[in-house]
Amino acid sequence: MHARLRHTAATFLPLGSSADPSSKRIIPTIQQLDPKILTQIFKLTAAQSVVERGKLEGVCRWWRAVIVQEPGFWTTIGIQYDTMPTLDALVTSHIPIYLERARKEPLSLYLGRRWPAAHGEASKARERAVVALLLDIFKMMQKPVESLSICTYWGSALPNAEEITEMKSIIGLRHLTLHCVVDDATHSPPGNSAPEETYTYPPTLTCLTIQARSLLPLIPSTPPSSSWPRSQGFSKLLTTLSITNLSPNSQGYTTMRMERLFDLLDSLLHLQSLSFDELIVDQALSGAGPWLVTSIRCLAVKRADSTALNYLLGRLAPMELTLDACTFSTPVAALPLCVGHLTLANIPQRYSPAMHEILSSWRGTHLVVHGSPFFSDFFLSNLQRNSALNQQLLLPGLQHVTVFNCVEPTAGGMDALRSFIAQQNNPSRTWECCHK
Repeated sequence: MHARLRHTAATFLPLGSSADPSSKRIIPTIQQLDPKILTQIFKLTAAQSVVERGKLEGVCRWWRAVIVQEPGFWTTIGIQYDTMPTLDALVTSHIPIYLERARKEPLSLYLGRRWPAAHGEASKARERAVVALLLDIFKMMQKPVESLSICTYWGSALPNAEEITEMKSIIGLRHLTLHCVVDDATHSPPGNSAPEETYTYPPTLTCLTIQARSLLPLIPSTPPSSSWPRSQGFSKLLTTLSITNLSPNSQGYTTMRMERLFDLLDSLLHLQSLSFDELIVDQALSGAGPWLVTSIRCLAVKRADSTALNYLLGRLAPMELTLDACTFSTPVAALPLCVGHLTLANIPQRYSPAMHEILSSWRGTHLVVHGSPFFSDFFLSNLQRNSALNQQLLLPGLQHVTVFNCVEPTAGGMDALRSFIAQQNNPSRTWECCHK
């Protein structure tokens, strides 16, 4: 593309000139660009952002015509269905325009709410009706869907995976997100038997975000054997998996089924990134083991307690670990040696002792701290003091620190940490610090 830009630029007239010397109309240089090159510039500028695309459309009629004629600008359809006054408004909104202008290009569909849902059964019924109507529209449109995200307030309004896989338009689906704020689904009686319903995900799927109860049909009740195919029900291309609302109270998740979940994860040969949001583990599982450890590149854990963290880190060996808004009421085991990149996000001040234990024994290279009040000058000073008293190396492998959205530490606090680590390890070794 850069070669095409240089070739086209060489043919331009000086700014403010006209292609026709006898013409009195001045044609700006930007309007002398080939429409294909201008489209590439717009794509780099707008990056599929509706807001930025709207700004570009408003410049002039020619720019608007270029954007309207490019299907790539109309493949992302975002719908905040709670802003529609009636169900009929959904059908007559911008959806038909987008579908027409996108032509045969694969679509990315995002269905969600702008405001929290109202309480009561009426809000549940309306949300279920809206989501069902939208799915009916997409089933009838017969257009390929590359990315589908459905985020509801009530879990009972979410379609199950079987409804999604029955859609003919999702043959090439690569990204699927099914998420809710409140899981109000009815829980079945405890038991270890596998659910009767079975389904498989699209073979092209690479990224999946799903509630734990929707994942249940793929988890066997018995250990894997020769009769249990690897990656059962999943695409062999799946690289990213996010599981939400997983707890002992989740529908069908008995202690035995929790064990089998990791057998399923181990069968996903191309899985690189795994995340859990709202994870609770039964206390009876925390002391079980030992287990076979599954290696994975990235593990992100959000809103989990220390019991759940100990359970996960006994089963998984991540290279990159993110702990976000986690709680630490009990001690956390030392992080696996394979964790080279560690991100600590939204950790409050009261969990400073737990963070002290984690960082005192960590040997990784990259540390990111985001929005965490515990990371202060006083905390860093305590780290150094205890390291000196115990004659233990502090952060011996550290190469890069990034701190943002934190009131502290100050520049002086970070400089003191840098000097302390340099004296302990190798005075000639330096590491980078980025404080935003």
